[in-house]
Amino acid sequence: MDRQQMIEALMSYRDDKPKAFWETMDDDMLEMAISAEKERARNEMIDYLATA
Repeated sequence: MDRQQMIEALMSYRDDKPKAFWETMDDDMLEMAISAEKERARNEMIDYLATA
C-alpha cells in the first residue's frame, strides 16, 4: 500500500480527522494508525456479535 492509499484508508476509518492531519505523519505512523483502526473495528465487531 502506498502512502496515498494509507491516507485514504485512514480517512475512511476516521472521518473526524482532515487529510492534512494524516499527511503530517510518516509512513510508519500511518501503518501503526491503520493497525490500530483495524484492531478497534475488530473489537467493535466482536462486542456487537457477543451482544446480538
